[in-house]
Amino acid sequence: MVKILKFFAYSLFFLMMLLYFMPKQNLLFLLQEKLQPYALTITQEQLDEKALSLELHNVDLSYEGVAVANIKDIVLQPLIASNSITATAITLAPFLRSYLPPDIASVRLSHQLLDPLHLSIEVKGDFGEAEGSYDLSSKRIVLILHPSKTFLRRYRKSLRYLKKNKEGGYFYEQTLS
Repeated sequence: MVKILKFFAYSLFFLMMLLYFMPKQNLLFLLQEKLQPYALTITQEQLDEKALSLELHNVDLSYEGVAVANIKDIVLQPLIASNSITATAITLAPFLRSYLPPDIASVRLSHQLLDPLHLSIEVKGDFGEAEGSYDLSSKRIVLILHPSKTFLRRYRKSLRYLKKNKEGGYFYEQTLS
């Protein structure tokens, strides 16, 4: 019994030290590499490496060289059983404001060890709330939007790209290449 407890204690200690000493800046480089095929770039970031996370402040997101959003904070948490990326205080570029409200409160992407082929997506903002998932094997994204009254009234152009479901919400489904 004591040997089993020692084994778990040493294993837990090893995992904690692995997480603590992991080069977290390499996560940023990996993220930039994965976004590059989609013509997305992250610039102007200020890095703040914490014990178990990496924080980016004042990030500019560009698509094909055109600035599309400014993100106040991004937190990357690479834990073994649950990994997440949380972006807060996102402001869209002025040219996108005819399609979407300019402020997004938060976007959270999370990946669980027990469900390795799916990413969970949660978004909150002036447009309402959205949740969904991304299937890593089929590259299929599904988002369910619960729009705010303002979004329904002022952004009808965007609703054309969504399908209405039975509960009164809208959903978006797409297979990415």
